[in-house]
Amino acid sequence: MSINMAARAIKLLHELGSMGTLGSVAVCLLLLLHRGPGSAPDLVVISDAVSMVVRWVLLPSFIATILSGLLALVATPPYMDSGWAWLKALLSLSLFEASLMLSGTAHDLGLLSRQAAGGTDVWLEIVHTQRTESGVLWVLLGVSIVNVVFGIWRPRLMRRGPS
Repeated sequence: MSINMAARAIKLLHELGSMGTLGSVAVCLLLLLHRGPGSAPDLVVISDAVSMVVRWVLLPSFIATILSGLLALVATPPYMDSGWAWLKALLSLSLFEASLMLSGTAHDLGLLSRQAAGGTDVWLEIVHTQRTESGVLWVLLGVSIVNVVFGIWRPRLMRRGPS
């Protein structure tokens, strides 16, 4: 495989991972919009759906995006000197931490929903966990959009040395 072909494959993987990340966050937010005050069994179904989207779409997409972005950063000398590329890398690592937190929150919410369906009074914990999950999703969406904008706009964030 030629270097040009490898660079294109890395770029394609990065773009597909970004689309999967943004799409899965949007799907989770849509699911949360439909998770209004309802019965515990409905809450279980929606919580399980969010958990599955996070586990099977968001995390793999995000891992593909991070790995391909880091490969592009290391393999492309002009990226090494550009501030926008390093800012994207730092934001992506913080997003990865948030997505892992989201995975845990989605799992916790599923457990709490099952407890509520079984008759245990855990509604206060459910409301708190739902707010956390929703907040993390909005942050993921916002920072992911910022990363896409930086990737397209590529602002000059570092000063050039004396010429």
